[in-house]
Amino acid sequence: MIKKIAIDELQPGMEVVRLSSEVWEHLPFLYTEPGPITSEKQVNRIRSEGYLHAFIQTVDAEPMEKKARPPAQRTAADTADKTESSL
Repeated sequence: MIKKIAIDELQPGMEVVRLSSEVWEHLPFLYTEPGPITSEKQVNRIRSEGYLHAFIQTVDAEPMEKKARPPAQRTAADTADKTESSL
């Protein structure tokens, strides 16, 4: 998911994404250079250049069907029923 944040929230490890020019050409204080933020020095440089906002890529939660589910627990009764039915 893409999220707009204030430059004061920008931290090393975040990844800035570039949006289409129709969006950012109307936002003169939007930092648009795509790529990872690698250091606090880089954040300070961006802030000192007068930028106020950036769009970053955030990690989406996986859809429920893709998340690993724990195996169903069997009770002794379930095991006994299957053993009897296979005889």
